[in-house]
Amino acid sequence: MRFWLAIAAILILCGCASVISAPSPEPRKTVHSKFLRTPTTSELNQYYPAGAKAASIAGTAKVTCNVSEAGDLVDCKVLSESPVGYGFGEAGLSMTKLFKLSPELRDGKPVAGDKFTSSFDWHME
Repeated sequence: MRFWLAIAAILILCGCASVISAPSPEPRKTVHSKFLRTPTTSELNQYYPAGAKAASIAGTAKVTCNVSEAGDLVDCKVLSESPVGYGFGEAGLSMTKLFKLSPELRDGKPVAGDKFTSSFDWHME
């Protein structure tokens, strides 16, 4: 037993004990989501709320979503819409299915977690 204690003491004193300790972890690498597909102007116009379009009313919607591991937009909600009551918020939510993103990567592995926020504007041509 004394033999092993002496060996341990020698390793500690000469600094060799650090060879036994665990290596420090590498810093994590994160790559954020990137757009793979965005809606075209034609697609945007298809989501113009019918009542607002018939009344020639322009509007905006701001939505926010989470980006899933697959790059889909999930858990979306309307942050604002103007004017209220014409369906611009719902139209913005419906448009989120037209986006495709690459997922966020941490240490080379896809993870959920990035946020997506966008404003959509509709106006008469």
